[in-house]
Amino acid sequence: LDSNFAIAYARIGVHYGNRGQFELATEYVQKAYDLRDRVSERERLYISEKYHGYITGENPKVIEVLQAWTRLYPNDYVPHNNLAFQYLLVGRFEEAMKEAQAAVRLSPNNSSALENLIGSFIGLGRFDEAEQIANQKKATHPDSGGVHNNNIIFAFLRRDWAAINAEVEWSRGKPSEPD
Repeated sequence: LDSNFAIAYARIGVHYGNRGQFELATEYVQKAYDLRDRVSERERLYISEKYHGYITGENPKVIEVLQAWTRLYPNDYVPHNNLAFQYLLVGRFEEAMKEAQAAVRLSPNNSSALENLIGSFIGLGRFDEAEQIANQKKATHPDSGGVHNNNIIFAFLRRDWAAINAEVEWSRGKPSEPD
């Protein structure tokens, strides 16, 4: 309806990116970036983060934008959550954990924030804490693919082949089977 609705282009770009359709993702994110002078400061930060993530591939720039966003909007879980994910990508697990904890504090049942916290604890070798958060996630998202992926990870760490096989069997024929 509005060909200048920049944030809509950014969200569509992320949608395509999450589905592995990177050509479409970059097309929409670029369009959003081209329209960034028409948006609020918060939206500009979101669009800039996506631009540097999808278009330039500059992870340090993505982190810089997200750090600024968390300083300007400390009660917004999105930049904390996305910053946790970026830190996970580069192996900065302690920083990822702190940002994931902030995201979970601000949005306690957010699946992505919980996943980032689980990944942070795993990266730090704190498997019991990771499994505790995974069980918390299981209570609020009992049949999500992420819960079953976590079940496999913890079963593998325990060398529980029966539990791994049960999870593989659960996934058969489901969209998340390849995961």
